[in-house]
Amino acid sequence: MLKRALSFCLVLALVLSAGCTSPKQSEVRRRQQDATLAGQIQQLGYNLFWAADLGVPRGGDVGVVQLLGDLVIVTERPANIITALRVEDGSIAWRQILADRPEIIIGAVRVEGEIYINSENAIYTLDARTGRQLTYSALAQSVTAPPSLYYSTAMFGGIDGLVFAHDLTPGFAKWRYQLSAMIPTSPVVYANTVFVADRNGVVAMLDIVGGELLWKRQPTDGLAGAPVVTPTGVLVPTIDNKLYFLNRATGKDAWPLPFRDAAGLPAGPVALGSVAYQPVGNYDAWVALSLVTGEVAWRLEQPGIRNVMRVGDNLLMPADDRIFVVDPQTGKLLKDVPLLPLDTVLPGPDNSLILVTPQGRLLRINPLP
Repeated sequence: MLKRALSFCLVLALVLSAGCTSPKQSEVRRRQQDATLAGQIQQLGYNLFWAADLGVPRGGDVGVVQLLGDLVIVTERPANIITALRVEDGSIAWRQILADRPEIIIGAVRVEGEIYINSENAIYTLDARTGRQLTYSALAQSVTAPPSLYYSTAMFGGIDGLVFAHDLTPGFAKWRYQLSAMIPTSPVVYANTVFVADRNGVVAMLDIVGGELLWKRQPTDGLAGAPVVTPTGVLVPTIDNKLYFLNRATGKDAWPLPFRDAAGLPAGPVALGSVAYQPVGNYDAWVALSLVTGEVAWRLEQPGIRNVMRVGDNLLMPADDRIFVVDPQTGKLLKDVPLLPLDTVLPGPDNSLILVTPQGRLLRINPLP
């Protein structure tokens, strides 16, 4: 009996020890992973420039990630920890905790030496150099999206349809305009106008200085994603599987017919130059459309792609754990490069990329010479 018990204890000890990893073993594994990752990044045409690890604890993840001037701003959920990293070398400039008010952090904007962090109900002003909180002001209405910036004025859309221009310096609304329902996406600032769309499908163009209505219409019963404003028009994705392109000055249809895909539109488009790139289905494919005619230039059937950006002569299309390189003229897939699981991919300075994982690992990669 004693022998059997000792044997059981020995087996249990071996099992437990097999599941343990020493710090040295973890470091060896990390180096092996980094070596593999360096090779994958080179396949993409880049070199690893710096890496930083915020060490987001289990149960948390990365929230907002934005490049604001010389800083990469990262928020952690649910702890509301804000970290600013220097884009030049990945070092931490400062960390700040907004723990006294457990609100969801939605976005951030920067005006010179100050960073403005907005939650659902308020804006926090932080010193961009030190992270010290300078002011706190309530918003005119609760919001679900970050603002668009016009000099020192932030344009918000509220949950009850209120569009308001929040002056960041004194911290109050300069003007307001009421739409019919919740505004689920950020207002879009272009030149001296601001475009807004509500959940009922009502879209409006407003004068940015005083909020006066320039035009308004309701092309649909609801939005499928965030509208995009271009120099000539406004792209509006709708829940009836259509993408409209409206004349920016008049609001009238700029295409003979809207683009339609029976599989549906999971999000808004990305406009680059004279082309709109629209995801369809459950991100099962992307379609390239001429902004001039609305005609389809090409269609790429590649599930999982979440975004598109132009870097150099090619399109980079990040997915959950890889980046695809695509010919912008033909839609031909040039490269499929597996990487680590990705939460966000941001374009950085000098054609670099900032890669962010859900657990807070950040990498800046620079193009190969």
